[in-house]
This record gives sequence, C-alpha cells and structure tokens, in this order.
Amino acid sequence: MAIETGNIGNIDTKFVIAPTDERKADMPAVVQSDARDAGLLAKEMGEHKSNLFQNRFLDNLLKEAKGLKYKKGDELNKCTKKLCMEIEQLGEIGIADEKIISVLMDIYNKETTTEIEKSIGKTLKKLDGKAVPYLVKYLNFKNPKCYLATYLLGDIGAKSAPAVPQILKLTLAGNRDLDVRIRLTLKDIGGSASPYLKKHLKNNEWQIRAMAAEGLGNIGKYDAETLGILRKLLVTDNNPNVRANAAYALGSRKEKAVSAVPELIMALEHKDQEVKENSLVALANIAIKREDVISAIIKLLGKEKNLKVRSLAINILGESKSLCALPFIEQALKSDKHEIIIAGIVASGKMGKLAKPLIPYLEKLVDKYKNKSGWIYEGAKDAIELIKK
Repeated sequence: MAIETGNIGNIDTKFVIAPTDERKADMPAVVQSDARDAGLLAKEMGEHKSNLFQNRFLDNLLKEAKGLKYKKGDELNKCTKKLCMEIEQLGEIGIADEKIISVLMDIYNKETTTEIEKSIGKTLKKLDGKAVPYLVKYLNFKNPKCYLATYLLGDIGAKSAPAVPQILKLTLAGNRDLDVRIRLTLKDIGGSASPYLKKHLKNNEWQIRAMAAEGLGNIGKYDAETLGILRKLLVTDNNPNVRANAAYALGSRKEKAVSAVPELIMALEHKDQEVKENSLVALANIAIKREDVISAIIKLLGKEKNLKVRSLAINILGESKSLCALPFIEQALKSDKHEIIIAGIVASGKMGKLAKPLIPYLEKLVDKYKNKSGWIYEGAKDAIELIKK
C-alpha cells in the first residue's frame, strides 16, 4: 500500500490508498496547499466523492474546534481565522450529508466565537437548502440539539420552509424558551413559510394552530384564503390563545384586512383579556377612523372592568381623533387609577388641537403631581404642549 500526504487547509493529512488503477482514477493526488487552495482541492475531492478525504477533513475540523479552548491571544485569533476559512470551504464544496451537519452542530455547540458562528451560518446558506433535511432530523424536543437545529433553520432562511410542519410540532413540548426560538425562526424563514402555516391553522392541536396564526402575524404576508380562515378562527375557535393570535395576524395586514372588521368588533365581547387587547390593536391598525369601530370601542369602555383593556381602549380612542372620544378621555384624566390617568394623558396628546377642552384637566394633574414628579407630571405637561401646537 502507498501513503500519500498533503496539507489540506493547513491540516497535515495522511491517506492510505490502495495502489489500484481504479482507486487512482477515482481520487487525484493530494498536493501541498495553503488554506485558499484547499477550498479548490476540497471541491475536487468532493467531485471525486472521496469519503476518505471528507471524513478526515471533518474530523480535523472538530479536533481544531475542541482545541480552541487551550489557545490564547494571537494564537487563538490565528486558529479561529483558520477554522472559519475551513468551515466556509464546506459551503464551497456544496455537499451536505448527515456527518457534515453533525460536525457543524458539534462545533457550534462548543464555546465558539461569533466569527465561527457566522462562518457556520454562511456555510449553511451556501448549501442552498441542502442542509435542511438533515437539520429536520434533530427537531424532536427530546433531542438536546433541537433548539440549535431550530436556530440554524432560521439562519438558512426561506429555503427552510419545508421544515415548518416539524418546527410547529415543537410547540407541543410546552417549553417557553423553545417557543421563543420557534417564533424567531418562523419570522426568519419569512413569506415562504406562509403556505405551511396556513395549512396548520386547521391542525387538531390548539398549540399548533396558535403558533401558526402568530407566525403569520409576525411575517405579515398571506393570501385571501388565509385571511378568511383567520376570520373564522377569531370567532369560532374553542381556544382563546388561537383567537388572540388570529386577531394579531389580522391586524398585521392593516388595511388589507378591512373585511375582518366585523369579526374583530365581535371579538371585543370575548371574556379573554388577550383576545380583546389583540382585537383592539388590530382595529386600530386596520380602520381606526371608522364610526362603527369607534362606537364598538366606546361600548367596550362602558362595561369593561379590566384596567389593561380599558387603558388600551382609551389610548386607541386618542388615535381615532374623534370628538366622540373626548368625554371618555376626560373621564380617564379624572380617574384615581394611575394606569387609566396615563392612558388619558397619552390619548390627549394624540388628539392634538382637538383636545383643547381637556387642557384644564391636564393642568390640574400638573399641579397635583408637581411635587411628586414622575410620568404623570411630565406626561401631562408634554400633552399640553402637543395640544397647543
């Protein structure tokens, strides 16, 4: 047997090669190379499907990553730069398989630097979606690398769309940290995730329906059919989380979701706080100037006892700039609840010149809180200035 040696990305290597014509034809001789040339050599090896080269190259990458914790100063910087170049060479090769993805995840899981993380991200993007099927295999909440795989799928972006169904299933784990990561990943995947999210609005599990609706809201892009499904969920779903997220998703489309105004007004009657809050925000985004919307918010204020919902409703009335809102903002300024007073102050400032009749009540607040400072005192003064402009 013959031993051919070389330098791949400045990594010393030794390959044991059987001296057969078939083997020699299958793999070119390894030559001395610097880190830049190693990328070309690696690509050539990839074209010749040399598993021997690939495995040795990956094993050395992992070994180098583990060795970084023993490096300091200039040596650490030099080794890190070299490792980054070698990681990015994998993207140049353009081959993705289970071992490549496993090695990249192992490196990422170590105490790596931002530079190494960026290089892994670049490599995954260069693979142009080829890594997605292998990352999907980690999407089991019992797998310790599940969170990382979810993150990396987001880093890849739009090409990760086929993984959306598996990503949504992770919500069944009931893990808050993982749920946050799922939201961010769906947003990073973007509009290409919308068809998959749309399909799962009808899923049997409420957690998946809720996450699908929230994902559509975060992306803000979906078709007319999806809008129709969201409208129906808002008033018929048996889970308040799904209803609240449907309202959020409708609000994200702003004026393009104007057909959903009747359902959003209806949702203000729901007993759940988040459903009412999200419906109020959606109405403010879609059609705050409409008389039926303003009337519905005023009606809500007439019976709503929850301070957060009342504060939000008062604030939104200020955005309407409707004269019908003045009596309710005045009532808020007279309240003994700080949360309601603050909402009244904010609404007064939003009303602008139309809020001149409210100046005396704002001046009373300035006088009452002048020795206490704080937000009410400063906010009331600012609101008066905005009204007088």
